[in-house]
Amino acid sequence: RAMLFAHDLPTFLWPEAVSCMIYLAIRSPTRALPNQTPVEAFWGRKPNAAHLQEFGADCWVLRQDTALHKLARKSRPCKFMGFSEESRAYRYYNPETRQVLTSRNVIFGKGQVSVEGEPSVNTPPVAEGEQAIMQPPPDATTPEEAPTELKAAKSSPSQIPVRASERHAKRFAAEGHLDFRAIHEGRNYKYRPIKNPSNTARAPGWEHVVPDTTNIAVEDSDEDYALLVNPSDDPQSLAEAQSRHDWPDWKAAMDCEISQLRRLGTYDITPCPPDRRPIGCKWVFRLKRDSDGRIIKHKARLVAQGFSQIPGVDYIETFAPVARLESLRTLLALGTILNLDIQVVDIVGAYLNGRLREEIYMRQPPMYEDGTSNVCRLHLTLYGLKQSGREWNHELDDKFAKLGFTRLVSDLCVYVRRAASKIWMVGVHVDDMITLANTPDDNKALHDELSNYFEITRLGDARQIVGLEVTRDRNAGTLALRQSQYIDRILARFGMTDANPVDTPLDANAGRRCHNGPEDPDARMLYQAMVGSLMYAALGTRPDIAHAVQQLSQYASNPGPAHIMAAKRVLRYLKGTRMLGIIYCANATTDSDHPLEPIGYSDADWANDLDDRKSIAGQVFLLGGAPITWSSRKQRTVAKSSMEAEYMAASAAASEIAWLRALLTELGFPPSGPTPLYVDNQSAIASANAQTSHARTKHIDIHYHFIRERIASNEVVVNHCPSEDNLADALTKALPRPRHQALTTRMGMRP
Repeated sequence: RAMLFAHDLPTFLWPEAVSCMIYLAIRSPTRALPNQTPVEAFWGRKPNAAHLQEFGADCWVLRQDTALHKLARKSRPCKFMGFSEESRAYRYYNPETRQVLTSRNVIFGKGQVSVEGEPSVNTPPVAEGEQAIMQPPPDATTPEEAPTELKAAKSSPSQIPVRASERHAKRFAAEGHLDFRAIHEGRNYKYRPIKNPSNTARAPGWEHVVPDTTNIAVEDSDEDYALLVNPSDDPQSLAEAQSRHDWPDWKAAMDCEISQLRRLGTYDITPCPPDRRPIGCKWVFRLKRDSDGRIIKHKARLVAQGFSQIPGVDYIETFAPVARLESLRTLLALGTILNLDIQVVDIVGAYLNGRLREEIYMRQPPMYEDGTSNVCRLHLTLYGLKQSGREWNHELDDKFAKLGFTRLVSDLCVYVRRAASKIWMVGVHVDDMITLANTPDDNKALHDELSNYFEITRLGDARQIVGLEVTRDRNAGTLALRQSQYIDRILARFGMTDANPVDTPLDANAGRRCHNGPEDPDARMLYQAMVGSLMYAALGTRPDIAHAVQQLSQYASNPGPAHIMAAKRVLRYLKGTRMLGIIYCANATTDSDHPLEPIGYSDADWANDLDDRKSIAGQVFLLGGAPITWSSRKQRTVAKSSMEAEYMAASAAASEIAWLRALLTELGFPPSGPTPLYVDNQSAIASANAQTSHARTKHIDIHYHFIRERIASNEVVVNHCPSEDNLADALTKALPRPRHQALTTRMGMRP
């Protein structure tokens, strides 16, 4: 804060200040290392301080504009931000464009680089287009070891300065890239070689004025800053776990895991056959938290390194299903409407219940070796093996069949059992189960039956399932699904915890175009991580950002700076709406006469994409007054009119209706009539209801006429609704704040 205030810098530059502070801190004396700095302790030599500058100091940066006339200013005034972690260059802030960039073509003050106790050295400009890499002085510690350039400058300050030598650059490069986060936390240092920086060109894409607080170009690794300020709580290796203050807890968790493996007979210690090559294994650590984010357990898991398994020898098939999020939300909506008891069960060491059919050998677990060259012959499907998930699913399905459950065809990880007036429904996601029954006693009876086959942990009333937070008020007849903790984690990961919130996920006035500039691997990696993190929120409980994520995902292969700004805007929107969730209500008012029947909305934004002119289709289905399934997708073919786009969107929605009706029927709640689908295009409705070919639709692919078949079989009825009442409109385009908030509320989403 003081660093920012000293030069009246904007607060959004706080990540730069933190990075510069840590860069200086590890080159400064500490109480933990008498007469040494952390860098000196690691490298064995004193760090060079000749290139250090005051954060926020005035500097001049060479302009790289190709259209400069001869009398134009060749540099621009900027503010020094620190040193690049990815290249040997300075970071600077341009007050005119409000961007943070990197360059080696920097001079300080009035053209002199002043260092206390050393002479000033100019850095002359380089040819336009030259790669911006800083070449600081070497790690000299005495005047006698000073470079020739500095000696010459000391004897003749007025002489023309020369560039730092290649030897200086090599010395600086030898320092490599230190893991600042590890040093700051007092953990073991980690070295990462410096990567060659790549020039990032600003090309067309999202061409509009970005709000001030987000207009910071990302040319270096913003993700490194996020990790620097908000490190992960989970150890990433055994060595890291050993260096932590909670190592006794991790060691106890490892002992517990080994004890369980031995008790179950997971492996035998045996000599390795000469014709077989054992696979490796490693420890994976994770902190388990409750719904409030409190640590409840240190969990250590021994994982086989299945990537070295040989296909056809070590495994044959690997596919294993998990319950779809749509199915889990449907179960929760049904449980709310029917006032069922909903509980969660965890299967302890789920994969260890599968029997291994192949002969596989593995090296002994780290820290539990017996000192011989013997290996572990596996008998059970250890975590990490290619076939573990499949074998566990077979074992689980066999036990559910013995308990009288029926496996659904519409979702292979959903089971149902009926007995007289009682019903049990189970959704399985690997080792987590959500169980629904008429009463708590019925649920307890089911858990007792499961405990005869597996070791289970009874987690009680549903509070969290697959990362979705569950909050239920049985008196009010409501159940809320949120992802506030997940949102907090991704905000921290990308350094957006203190970002200013916005009211909409996308700017309604933004034009979206592909980035045609050169690829930047660092920017691509950051962008893909952002979009991937946003995607789980969009799939889990946030249909309000589904369209934004769909749009962003199109540019994952080569994002431009504007695309990264747009991804950050979605994060800022989540920051302001982190408690927004899906609220299912037992007494929700719907257009259907039966509370257990879903209703759907379909819409399309014709020729939305400015690059290929394909349309965006959106659909959302509600049960219990809130969404159970939704999607926002670009259509595969170009529509010649808005009618065609709406018609193809309605056909896609009819496919989802077919699946929903099958799911509800298998669960024992068959729809009493056709499922209503609301569309705001009269021509599309007329085409869907027509049973004959027409000149306007004869060119449409046959599979898009699927909706006509469903209408004829009385499974779907297409109704008209005004555009302002079509909830799917929020899934097809960026909307202004009043419209976006109105549709979000009507969709059943509330804090």
